[in-house]
Amino acid sequence: MILGLLIWSIFAWITWISSSFRYEIPNAERPILLVTTLWILSAILSLTALWLALKMTKPNRDFVIFTFLFSVAFRLIQLFSEPFQEIDNYRYMWDGIVLSKGHTPYRYSPYQVMYEPAAAEEQQQLRNIAFRHPAAETIISRVHFPEVRTVYPPTSQVVFGCTMALVPDNASVMTHVLAIKSAIVLFDLGILFLLAYLLSLMKMNILWAMAYGWNPLIIKEFANSGHLDSIAVFFCLLSVVWVIKAFSKSQNTNVGKMLFLAGLALALGLAAKIFPVILAPLVIFWIIRNHGWKNGALFGGSFSVFAILFMLPMILEAGNRVADDESATTNQEGLSTFLRRWEINELPYMLVHQNLKAIAPDQETNRPWFRILNESLRKSILSPVAAWVGTQDAPYYASRLITIGIFGMFYAGFLWTIWKQQKEHERTLLSLCFAVIAVFFCLQPTQNPWYWTWAIPFLPFTRNRAWLGYSVFLFVYYSRFWFSQLEGTYHFAGHEYSGTGLFDFVIVWLEHLPVLLAVGVHYLCSSIAQSKALEKG
Repeated sequence: MILGLLIWSIFAWITWISSSFRYEIPNAERPILLVTTLWILSAILSLTALWLALKMTKPNRDFVIFTFLFSVAFRLIQLFSEPFQEIDNYRYMWDGIVLSKGHTPYRYSPYQVMYEPAAAEEQQQLRNIAFRHPAAETIISRVHFPEVRTVYPPTSQVVFGCTMALVPDNASVMTHVLAIKSAIVLFDLGILFLLAYLLSLMKMNILWAMAYGWNPLIIKEFANSGHLDSIAVFFCLLSVVWVIKAFSKSQNTNVGKMLFLAGLALALGLAAKIFPVILAPLVIFWIIRNHGWKNGALFGGSFSVFAILFMLPMILEAGNRVADDESATTNQEGLSTFLRRWEINELPYMLVHQNLKAIAPDQETNRPWFRILNESLRKSILSPVAAWVGTQDAPYYASRLITIGIFGMFYAGFLWTIWKQQKEHERTLLSLCFAVIAVFFCLQPTQNPWYWTWAIPFLPFTRNRAWLGYSVFLFVYYSRFWFSQLEGTYHFAGHEYSGTGLFDFVIVWLEHLPVLLAVGVHYLCSSIAQSKALEKG
């Protein structure tokens, strides 16, 4: 409990000084390193608290209740803080305002609403909405990448719209922010209680829920920054819970109904953020392997039908855009460029891409120190891809093909793990759900810290505890905003870097490599121990 109070005090301190992170205050005047350090300290204390709690032979009921009350208290204190180096929620709020007024958020970008001559009545109506009240005008003016139409799927849009419908038009911007963060935290708390239920169902120590409930990365990304990912994660976990419950021997359930609902839930997750699609083949294969084709088809059919149905508003609106509309073309190109070039905080993908992309011979700063491929080998790898997509885009597509191929090999290995198991193991499914998301995260060109929140609810079910380290090390990412302010150049391994380049090519290794090495060592040691046990057996 002392650690709980100490962690809460750190969160209260962050909330107290969060006014320094208001939108209008430049990075140079923000205490970025101080707050980053406080988040890291809270994460270390959180892992310490988890370790001490799990050492208890049998936690009493009061202790369990207190751990959950602290989980709620951590979120409440952060709800009232200014988001730390995040502005994504302005897009959420604008989309929600548009939807709550009866319009689709997919048709016009914020830039079109604000600046382009109104070519249609709806565009003019949206402009009137944007400029009728000061809060709406401020919100739309702060949307990141305003020239790009929204990329958030319909489930998330419904949450945004319902939330903004509850906020009066004349309410302050802060009230709008508090409302959207509150909606995100409701899903976040839903994840916590689903995890507690799942731990009980699996007859595991319920205090493992602290790995999520007390996790500062979760609290920062949801209660502080209000990232929408909690919506998708909630429905993913709900889907898996229903799958496990459908076949649980201790539960008297209607299997068909549970699988139908599980497919529905996973489709809602996909329609909140696309990543849940990677879990569908794994879950379907597990059901088929352990419970037959009929049940696998029921879950897969339910998921497929509802996924298509829920994504239709986004798909149809994209299809309705006029091909010769110059502004639409510009926006589509903007989105395409954003998706192809947005690379940040990545390590494995960067290692591949920076070895394949062309670098000007006269480039003096920010040359990757780990570039080892010679020009001949680089061209031989890129040539087949360049014939397909062109020379300029070949490095990107080649890098994506390589990392997707690596992901595919891991995925095949996970499916093989399910196939070779001798009897049904629900924990195998849960641990592999974690493994799929973890590998997917590690191979992305964008390893934003909040993407790791997809994996954390499944973390208690993996036996490789080294993954817990990411909840500490990923906070290093936020120091990048401090590095971006550094003037002059810096040297490392015989290369010269700007402040941002120093983070992107050097510090990012310190963020990811310790965790990945620890995971690898843990896996190797476990494999050796298992082999020795089999030899003795």
